[in-house]
Amino acid sequence: MMEVFRIGKRPIVLTLAVLALLGGTVPAAAYSRSLRTRTTGVLAPEIAAPVAFRRPLTALVPGAPDPFVTSGLGEFVAHCPLVRRAAMDPIVAPGNATFGHSHDFFGNKTVDHSSTTARLERQPTSCLPSADASAYWVPTLLTAGVPTDPTEFTIYYQVKRPYDPTKVTPFPSGLRMIAGDAMAMSEQPDYVVQWHCIGESQGFAVIPDCGSHDLELVLTFPNCWDGINLDSANHKSHMFYGRGLNCPLSHPVLLPELSFRARWAVAGARATLSSDVMPGHTMPGGTTAHGDFMNVWEQAELARRVTGCLTVARVCDASGAVIR
Repeated sequence: MMEVFRIGKRPIVLTLAVLALLGGTVPAAAYSRSLRTRTTGVLAPEIAAPVAFRRPLTALVPGAPDPFVTSGLGEFVAHCPLVRRAAMDPIVAPGNATFGHSHDFFGNKTVDHSSTTARLERQPTSCLPSADASAYWVPTLLTAGVPTDPTEFTIYYQVKRPYDPTKVTPFPSGLRMIAGDAMAMSEQPDYVVQWHCIGESQGFAVIPDCGSHDLELVLTFPNCWDGINLDSANHKSHMFYGRGLNCPLSHPVLLPELSFRARWAVAGARATLSSDVMPGHTMPGGTTAHGDFMNVWEQAELARRVTGCLTVARVCDASGAVIR
């Protein structure tokens, strides 16, 4: 993909990759053309995977004023109690009411095995704020084989250094994504999954024995989107973990960093996840931690929170009011 620019009367032809390497700004129209094929509507082959060239679109410019100096980050939250427990996954296995393991669902009260964005819109929710009718779910925690209700489930929407908060874009309506791996056979990266004992700072890849402390799971979703697809075949490739770097050319849109924080009033010594038990073997408790998200926010209210909390790098409560 090439673009023609003029310096005086002389045309200059540059590829998008060269523009990125030089730190240039790629015009939006050219960017859209480079990300899309007209026949299939999927990512063009030359940028179908994250690439090495990164352009300064989503990170703060070195030496610029620090927008995080007041609050340390931009943040708003949703508190969403448990609404149901069922062996289903409307993203991975839509229409299947006998999925391989149980999930705990939070937020939208009408979620079922055949849920779509259209069916979930304007439906009741357990969330505070009520403008969030999204569906969130994680595998059921089992204590000595018995399903255990979480005592708290909070969703954090954040932007942190070194990202430029003014570049954060609200989730598009209907976006679906998954964090973690239900089929994991080994420890997952700590930027995705961390288990904690409440009151202690150390993170673990599997469920720890917390003694007298309660158990917490922190599950973090990718924050860079391809700008085109609301989902993908594996429910992951349309998203990308920026991990403190600029979003890549293949996934140029900076979204809020979404994370689940689930807490249980158990020590964790005999705890496992419903997804840890696989045919022929059982993984160490918590190895297969994962979570799913279907965005069904009222888009105007989501945009208000992104603008009033994230793009100005302020911390807001569940009502969207700035508290720091």
